Amino acid sequence: MGPGMMGPGMMGPGMMGPGMMGFGSSGPASAPIPGASEVRVEAFNFGFSPSEVHLPKNADVNLTFSVPAANGVVHDFTVPALGIHVVANPGETRTVGLRGLPAGRYDAYCSVPGHAEAGMRATVVVN
Repeated sequence: MGPGMMGPGMMGPGMMGPGMMGFGSSGPASAPIPGASEVRVEAFNFGFSPSEVHLPKNADVNLTFSVPAANGVVHDFTVPALGIHVVANPGETRTVGLRGLPAGRYDAYCSVPGHAEAGMRATVVVN
């Protein structure tokens, strides 16, 4: 982790701890769904690959989010409109199950303070 990540509003007591994963209370995110198709998203400093994530509408899908160890910083993949919030520490991969997503284009970003502003944004297309 770089020295700039320990300042006020970056890493500290207000951040989610190691290995934690959060979900919007009204969203469809849950435990991985056996047999569902998988879509992978990888974080890098400071962006996502792919930058446009395609998910099937009205279907079961597992979203797998990873942060390479070389990143050295916790990242998350957050899509407020769909209730998705997945957190991974460097070197971790997290998978969440999604059910019955409505068609549309949705904004995604990393909610770690300063990351979205640095360009860590993506678009989720459900079709």
